[in-house]
Amino acid sequence: MKTGDFIAISSISALLISYLVMNSSIFLRHNENGLSHEILARQYENLAKEMQDKIHEQIKVLEVLNHKLHFSFFEKNEQNIKNYVLNKIQSFEKTVTEYSDRAAYHHALATKQKDIFCCLAVGLIIIRLPLSYLT
Repeated sequence: MKTGDFIAISSISALLISYLVMNSSIFLRHNENGLSHEILARQYENLAKEMQDKIHEQIKVLEVLNHKLHFSFFEKNEQNIKNYVLNKIQSFEKTVTEYSDRAAYHHALATKQKDIFCCLAVGLIIIRLPLSYLT
């Protein structure tokens, strides 16, 4: 083995190992229920969609309350109901943004994991190549 080939292979190996060590926190993080980041991202996206559906339902309820005939006897109670529905919509919107942020976070971690696995695979292929291909 030539010295130049040995140096090239060892420096590629060292770079690969240092990259994996720096990004090992992705592998050490505990996922909720031990699921992969892709699955968690899809679950959070589905939860966000469900909350969006609930928001649309509450908006329909609010429209019904706004278009019905008003009676002075029930006016105060009606306003309380409208405020309750508006607060519910705001709560659902906060939950949607939270779920969307979590989905984006897990998508980013899944992408980073794929990058690390690809880098590892390429490094292993390079290390396993016969030296005749490197020169």
